[in-house]
Amino acid sequence: MLSALIAHSGHGVAALLAAGIGLIFLRADARDRASRALSLCLLAIAAALVLIVLSLESTDGAAWWLMLLRQIVEVTAILAGIEWGRRVGMTTRSRLTSVAGWLFRVAQLLAVIYGGLLVGYLLIAPEQAITRPGGLVEVRGLEFAIFAPVLGSAILLAAIAILLLRLSPIDRAELLRIHALFWAAPWLLAALVVHRAAVPYLLTVGLLIFLLGAVRYLMLQSERGMAMSQFVAPKIAGIVRRRGLQPVMRRERREITAIMCDLRGFTAFAARSEPDVVVDMLEAFYQRAGAIAAAHDATVKDHAGDGLLILVGAPDPVPKSGAVAARIGLKLMAGFRAEAGDKALPGLGIGIASGAATVGAVQGAGRLEYVAIGDPVNLAARLCDHAADGEVLCDAATSAQLDDMPDIAAEGAASIQLKGFDAAVTPYRLLAR
Repeated sequence: MLSALIAHSGHGVAALLAAGIGLIFLRADARDRASRALSLCLLAIAAALVLIVLSLESTDGAAWWLMLLRQIVEVTAILAGIEWGRRVGMTTRSRLTSVAGWLFRVAQLLAVIYGGLLVGYLLIAPEQAITRPGGLVEVRGLEFAIFAPVLGSAILLAAIAILLLRLSPIDRAELLRIHALFWAAPWLLAALVVHRAAVPYLLTVGLLIFLLGAVRYLMLQSERGMAMSQFVAPKIAGIVRRRGLQPVMRRERREITAIMCDLRGFTAFAARSEPDVVVDMLEAFYQRAGAIAAAHDATVKDHAGDGLLILVGAPDPVPKSGAVAARIGLKLMAGFRAEAGDKALPGLGIGIASGAATVGAVQGAGRLEYVAIGDPVNLAARLCDHAADGEVLCDAATSAQLDDMPDIAAEGAASIQLKGFDAAVTPYRLLAR
C-alpha cells in the first residue's frame, strides 16, 4: 500500500492532510460530539483516497470489494459532514436552527438512500460500477439519472440548512466554521464525480479552505479565553495559562493564611452616594488590594460586595505565609486610610488567620471555582467581623510567625468567644513600627 501511495503521491498527500486535520480536531476536543463528527468526516475522506489508490493498483478480483468499501466510506464522510453541521446548529436554539436541524436529518436520510443505490448498482452491474468512463467527469448518463436526483437533493437540503444557520443568531465562533463548510463543500463534493487525477487537488483546496475557518475559530476562542481569564483571580489564570488546569484542579491539604477584609459602613455610604461614586471607590479598593497581593505572591480569591478574601500559600506555597499576610494586611490598611483622608468613605476592618486548609477546584453551577476550605478562612472571617474600623487582627498562629519581623508588632488582647469556635480565641492587633 505504501508503494502505491508513493506512486500516486497526490492522493497520498491529500489523504495525509485530511487524516492529520481530522486527528487534530479529535485530539483537541474529543468530548465534543460536533468535533467527533468532523473528525470522522475527515478521516473517512482520507480512507476514501487510500481506497482509490488501492483500486488503481488492484487486480480485477479485488476491485469489486475495494469499490464497495470506497462507497461505504464516501457515504460515511457525507453523513458525518452533515452531522457536524447539525451539531453546530444545535449550539443555538431558535426557529431557524430547528428547521435547519430537520433539513440536515432529511439530507442524511437521502445520503443513506444514495449509499443503498450505490451498493445496488454495484451488485446489479458490477462491470460498469467498477470501470470509469473517460473524460473530466467520470459519470455515465445512466448513473447520473439514478444518483444525481438523490445526492443532489441531499446537497441542496444541506445547503439550505447552512444558509438558515448563517441567518440565525448563532454564536460567532460557530458561524466561522459554518462559513468554512459552506465554501469548502463544493470542492469536497466535486471530488465524488471528477476524474481520479483531479481528486486530490479538489480535496486539498476544500480542506485548506476549511482549515482556514478552523484556525479563525480557534483564534477567536483563544481571544475569548483570554478575556474570560479577567473574571478569575490573576494568579489562578496565570497558572492555568502556564501549566494547565491540573495544578489548580488538584485538591490537597496545605498550610495557608487567609486575609479577610470588610468595609465598615458600606451600606450607609452606598445609600447616600451616587452609584458611580460607589463603584469607583470599590474599584480603587480592589485594584490596590490586587496590586499589593500580586507583589507578595498572594491570590485575591473573592470580591463579595464590600468584602475581600486573599489567600497566601494557595495555589502556590508561600514560606511563612502568616508573616507575608501580616505585611499585606498592614499595607492594605495604610493605603486605604491614606486614600480616605478626610473623605466620607467607609471604614475598613481586616482579619488574618493561619493553619491547614483544603485547597483546589470544585465544580458546581456549571463552572469551576477555586476554593480554600478550613479553619483559617472561617477564623479570618470572624476576626474581621470583630475588628474595629482601622484594625488589623490576627490569630496566635499568625502572630507566632512575626518573631523575626522587626517592622511589625503584634499586641495580644483578651480572649474572645467567636461564633462557630468552641474554644476562646486570642486576637492580636497588628501594628506597623
